[in-house]
Amino acid sequence: FLSVEQAAISQAVPALERTRVFGYYQLTGSLSNAAGALTGGWLAGVVAYRGVLLLYAALGIALAVLFAWLSANVEPARGPERRHGLHLRRVGAVCRPRQP
Repeated sequence: FLSVEQAAISQAVPALERTRVFGYYQLTGSLSNAAGALTGGWLAGVVAYRGVLLLYAALGIALAVLFAWLSANVEPARGPERRHGLHLRRVGAVCRPRQP
C-alpha cells in the first residue's frame, strides 16, 4: 500500500510542504517498524509465538472493522484534473523536428 499512501500524500499536501511531510512519513514508518520488531521479539519470549500470532490476527481483524466503517467523506473532493510532469504529447512536440 506504500504507493497508494504516497500518492494520497502528494495530492493532499501543498507542494511547499510535501518534502517535510514525506520526511515525517518515512521517519514514522521506520520507527514503527523498529518498535514492532522489538515488541514482537519481546512478546515472543514472554507469551510464545502462538500468542503473538493470535494478537496480530486480532489486531488485523479490528483494523478491518475500522476500515469498513470509513465513509466516502474521507476521500478528497475531486477538482479539475491537473497533469504534472512530462506527457507524451508534450515530449512528442519537443522531440520531433518542425515540419517546413
